[in-house]
Amino acid sequence: MRWLGSDWNEDQIETLKRLWANGLSAAQIGAAMGITRNAVLGKRKRLGLPERLRPPPKGVTRRPKEKRYARRYSPIRYQEPAAPIAEVPHAPLSVPCSLLELDDARCRWPFGNPGEAAFHFCGADTSNAPYCAYHARIAFEPRRRDVVRRAA
Repeated sequence: MRWLGSDWNEDQIETLKRLWANGLSAAQIGAAMGITRNAVLGKRKRLGLPERLRPPPKGVTRRPKEKRYARRYSPIRYQEPAAPIAEVPHAPLSVPCSLLELDDARCRWPFGNPGEAAFHFCGADTSNAPYCAYHARIAFEPRRRDVVRRAA
């Protein structure tokens, strides 16, 4: 008998409860009833039948998760950079400006929260870049030489 419907009748529910109480696995119950293991597990969950957790084999003890995690993932060790880092340019003399005063030659680095009256942009000369040299150094991460780019 193969059952393909999604509705469980009383006989099927009673069979499921009896086989589950006898200790059969979900796969065995599914094979006996002609349904999938996942259908058995889903109905078991909806009926509130107890889970059966297998005890670990005798003589086997598990380590606490913290130890396994610490062993598998070690902290990243700091390494001195191979090349000296270029000096960060000094902060520019900003000319605070509003959104309406911005143009292509002014730094767009925001200061403050947009909802506040004191909100403004840096406004320093950028020579047609989005940020001045100082804020560009903060905004953009330099390309690493040790990373190999792969073709997609």
